[in-house]
Amino acid sequence: MFHILCLIETRIHHASTYVHKFINSSKYLYISIHDGHGLMMMYDIHMHLIFFDTITNDGSKYITTNFNTNTQKKISIVCVCRVHSCSIFTFLHNFQTIIQQSSEHCPIIITGDFYVDILKYNNQPKNKQK
Repeated sequence: MFHILCLIETRIHHASTYVHKFINSSKYLYISIHDGHGLMMMYDIHMHLIFFDTITNDGSKYITTNFNTNTQKKISIVCVCRVHSCSIFTFLHNFQTIIQQSSEHCPIIITGDFYVDILKYNNQPKNKQK
């Protein structure tokens, strides 16, 4: 049993009828961005959705949400998919703006695919000081 499930690159509009039957007959609601490599956030019907927004910026996609939990505490969930063509610096700037707007002094859960090769960025030569 899950309360929230974030799926990246869903291609749900091309999916089989079984996927659509599962979504439509289940106890889950969903928010999605469908444009080839979409995002989908499924959540239990007992979750209390306060706010959501879907954003596409420089090709990268974001779903931002706020929920009230069953203890009446607010939680933010951000689902992200960065495209390869979006520079990491542009992405981080956009991402920082989205996080600042969605936080509202509550816990934030961030999910997604950032398409960042950590080894590539960690192996950059350091400037040597003499």
